[in-house]
Amino acid sequence: MALPPELRVAIQGFWPEEEWEHAAAISNLESGWRLNARAYVTQDQVNDWNRLHPDDIRSVEDSRGPFQVNIYAHPWADAGRLLTDWAYASWAGRVVWLRAGGRWSPWFYSAKKLGLL
Repeated sequence: MALPPELRVAIQGFWPEEEWEHAAAISNLESGWRLNARAYVTQDQVNDWNRLHPDDIRSVEDSRGPFQVNIYAHPWADAGRLLTDWAYASWAGRVVWLRAGGRWSPWFYSAKKLGLL
């Protein structure tokens, strides 16, 4: 599967050139490069997980779009546009990255897998 051209254009439009490859790789691991990707985790699911995995505590999540921006953690993000607008989703991902000091830590598991952390 190749990087969708719409996502390539969006990444190149909002991310620094030296991060293009990383942004594409993070997006691939997070969403399979799908604009309509959504990870919704309820409180009941979190309670069950945390009871079974006390060393890996999780929280509720509603992550959307190619960069899986969690609208609970980032309430400024437009939930609908994250799922329908490549440019907006890429911009929002970059804002999350910038607010993390230009680090990939908000995508911890993907970033660890890619050796970015």
